[in-house]
Amino acid sequence: MPRKSRTTAIQNAVHQSAPALDPSPISTKYILAEHIGYSRWNTRHASSLMDEEFQNLKADIAHAGGNIQPVKVRLRHGASDPGAIGKVETYELVFGHRRHQACMQLGLLVLAIVEKVSDEQLIAQMLSENENQKPLAAWELGELFQRLLDARAYPSQKVLADKLNRDEGDVSRALRVRAIPDDILAAIITPTGFALHDGDRLSKALKSDRAAVMQVAQDLVASERKVTAKEFMQLIAKKPEPKLQCSCEEIGDSKIKGVKVLLAQEGRNIVVTRRHDDGSLTIRINSSMAPGNQEMIESLVTSVVKAVQKP
Repeated sequence: MPRKSRTTAIQNAVHQSAPALDPSPISTKYILAEHIGYSRWNTRHASSLMDEEFQNLKADIAHAGGNIQPVKVRLRHGASDPGAIGKVETYELVFGHRRHQACMQLGLLVLAIVEKVSDEQLIAQMLSENENQKPLAAWELGELFQRLLDARAYPSQKVLADKLNRDEGDVSRALRVRAIPDDILAAIITPTGFALHDGDRLSKALKSDRAAVMQVAQDLVASERKVTAKEFMQLIAKKPEPKLQCSCEEIGDSKIKGVKVLLAQEGRNIVVTRRHDDGSLTIRINSSMAPGNQEMIESLVTSVVKAVQKP
């Protein structure tokens, strides 16, 4: 039977059997994708449905005519009422977000395991399944942990880490990634690009020079240019090139009387002049100047030459 005909036959079977909801604790069935909603613990970022990996998964599901590996769902509260059967979002996804979305986009039925599970079981199974499929990114984990703490599902980070079999340090790091300011996220293509250790690095950078870090983000937003999380971390790690400053003050050492420092950079003399007893002037330029400053120095020298040439 052609794939399209097979799918149509399954859909007809689903509609015909909709009123007879299987009351058993565990069952496997085909479900209309739009009848499956998401729990409040689902933290998959929308960008996870835009990468090449998702497109490959979608192509595989399209080729097979459906998801061979089932997702898992549970009945929404009150869905056991016969009057609720067949309505939108009768079920709530336990795991299989990307498979469900692929079927949704392809207009295919979703092969699903239906099981009665608690919130704690849902979270544990979701995390376990994701580790075997596509692990949650640091930001997605941080979002999940923050929701759990806000809902008082666990009294502390330590208890949360123990119950979910997670390293407490990793929980803290994920929460720091989740806490990255919105002004920075506005300059990032997707927050899922941040690694666990980026939370620590960014926190230290903000503590050291918050204004400089925020300026990088503001410049990107102003230029309407977004970068990856990795590129942003590289940008804030770059030490800005020191600006040349003119001191124009005579050095007080009698051994080099008449010497003036015209330009200095981080304590280094870049352009120095010396007036001799015969009235001549010597200009010394440090050859180890920082890149990008040549034009400024050339402009300075040109001004000096013009001044000397005046009658």
